[in-house]
Formats: sequence, C-alpha cells, structure tokens
Amino acid sequence: MNILKINPYDLISENVKEIFSINKSTEPSICKIPIKATTIQSSKGLSADIVFLAHFEDRFLIRNDDKTIISDFDICNFLVSITRAKKKLYILSTDKELPTFLKWLPKSNYDIL
Repeated sequence: MNILKINPYDLISENVKEIFSINKSTEPSICKIPIKATTIQSSKGLSADIVFLAHFEDRFLIRNDDKTIISDFDICNFLVSITRAKKKLYILSTDKELPTFLKWLPKSNYDIL
C-alpha cells in the first residue's frame, strides 16, 4: 500500500460509505443504523445484518506462538466470529498471507479484494 501511495484507512472509509449509501426517501428507518464494536468473545449471542471482522489474522486468532498449533478455543472463536452475520460478512486483514482459518473454507465462499 505504501509503494502504491494508497492510504488503507481512506480506502476502507470510501468503501464503507459506498456499502452503506442509502436513499433516505426509500428507507428512512435505516438512517439511524446502530453500530456496535465488540470482541469476538463479547459477540456471542449477538447478530447483525452486516458484520465487519477486523484484524482477521493468525497473530490475533491463534493464541499459541507456534501458529501451527490451533486449540479448540481458537476454533470456537473462529466459528463465533463468522456466524454473527445474517446477510453479509466482511473480513479485513492487512497480512499478505491468507489466514489459516480461511484456508479451511472453500474458495467459492469468499472473495479477496
């Protein structure tokens, strides 16, 4: 991103605005969309139409220093995180490497931008 002189925060901001652009005359009830920021553990029992998972990277998702050792707790957190969305899930990562947990899913289930 630095080489291309792209500010990732500006890029995300523009995309989020585009995703949530709403015609107020057709859907006035959506004008006051509540946004809740929480940890994976605190999100248990919650759901939302659209969910953003930030920092979806092995260094944050797998607790063991040896990232090849994945605990049941890590797997449970992964499952909790991806099952909060009712309609659309956006996974955000700054790593060049695909997160281990995404490697477990069929490539037809996600797009990488």
